[in-house]
Amino acid sequence: MNKNYLRYLFKNYKVALIFFFVLYFGMTAALFIRAHDAVETNFAGAIIFDLTGSFLLTYALPVILFAFAHRRRSSDTYFALPISRKDQLITSIVFAFLISFGYFFVTTIVMKLIMYSGITFTDLLLVNLYTAFAVLSLLIINTCLYLIGNNIFDGIVMIGAYTAIPLLAAILISTFASSVVAGHNSGAFEDMYLYLSPLAMHCTNIGFILDKMNHIISEFSIKDVLIPLAWTLVAAWGLKKHFIERKTERAEQLSDDPLAYRSVINIYAFSILAWLALEKGNESISRYLIAYLLLLFVYVVAQFVYKRKIHLEWKTLAVYAAGMAITLLMGWFAWNSKGFGLANAYTNDKGDYFHVRYNTWTPEASLIGPSGAEDYYVNIWIDEDIPVKELAKYDQALDILDGYRKTAIDDFYTLDHTYYEANLNFSSYVNRSPMGAESNREIISEYTYQLHREISLDDLKTINHYLPVIVDTDEARMTLDEYLGMKG
Repeated sequence: MNKNYLRYLFKNYKVALIFFFVLYFGMTAALFIRAHDAVETNFAGAIIFDLTGSFLLTYALPVILFAFAHRRRSSDTYFALPISRKDQLITSIVFAFLISFGYFFVTTIVMKLIMYSGITFTDLLLVNLYTAFAVLSLLIINTCLYLIGNNIFDGIVMIGAYTAIPLLAAILISTFASSVVAGHNSGAFEDMYLYLSPLAMHCTNIGFILDKMNHIISEFSIKDVLIPLAWTLVAAWGLKKHFIERKTERAEQLSDDPLAYRSVINIYAFSILAWLALEKGNESISRYLIAYLLLLFVYVVAQFVYKRKIHLEWKTLAVYAAGMAITLLMGWFAWNSKGFGLANAYTNDKGDYFHVRYNTWTPEASLIGPSGAEDYYVNIWIDEDIPVKELAKYDQALDILDGYRKTAIDDFYTLDHTYYEANLNFSSYVNRSPMGAESNREIISEYTYQLHREISLDDLKTINHYLPVIVDTDEARMTLDEYLGMKG
């Protein structure tokens, strides 16, 4: 690090630093001083506000501090300074870190000293230590992304495009779970997109610390720290190529690095093609032809923008056609293998409780026979928690429900999805609250099935011996036995 260069940066940006510090501190204080909320809640809210400001700075400061690398004239000037590129890089990141984290550190400490003494210094130290790591991590990653481009606009696009990729992955996973996997399995595999987002993982980890501060029990995993650390190390290695060994001639040129537009355009195009293939399911491709043609148009135009010239190459069409063929084949295999076998990956023995929920509206005649009205519907439902340790006591009822679950899976891949008569839901959860508060339940897995036929009356009677089956009419709510007894 070069101290003279650090002093230059502080001197050059001192007016902006003072202005934003006053704004930052003032808005945080205004948010904190609210008498109607608990102090812990106010303090956590102030921390979240501070974090938002600090994280925004980790995106803005690299654009400001390294803009010279994208301008031809300033690139020659700055890289000719009597300071090594390594020191220049480290000093700029240290400066950005002192600003981004410094604002957070000062405001949280002042709030602690002046306004509240109940939050322990241990908790405050923990949140500051992790925030320091998160801010440094995001600064290194965003600086690397910004320098992948060869001009300011492309650098900003690279930051935005790579930051949004985890969101794209989340949409793909959600579509896969809802359109291809019968049961809409919302197990742990749906959180895999978080591993692509250091920002999301940092927010998750800080959320864990804030939960602890507010006396809420939540689960923490060391991998949630190691994965962002790994991304940070990869980005630090990338800075060697994109800054320390950077050629000054790259400034204001086409961003032709393999990780720039070529990768971004293809990643987004392939992801959208995969989304279309999964959304299509077993339907005819003709229904999605307009969407495929529109995506092709956007793909070609994106190539024109990247290359700064209008010239259609056969390779562009070939890559798109290959991506379309691969994703359609993948979608076909996913559908015919029942979501790569995930539709049958079912378990009910995890966590503390297994929750059963069933709901349907059925004509009265289907319950009590010809004496009932065909046009009068009653609501039949089950909503019950079963301790996992006591599942064996409910085997007969659960076996019946499991039979309907398996039928629903088969129907999902053979019948019209728009028609169904009942909903059946299973979930496993861990209770994080000693008082059993529903808001503190952590769901481990959840399965939701659309039944094309209701559970029969005989099966409902058997289930009712183990789990309460409730009937709602216009007049009253009662158990199944009470309803049948009333109707004779």
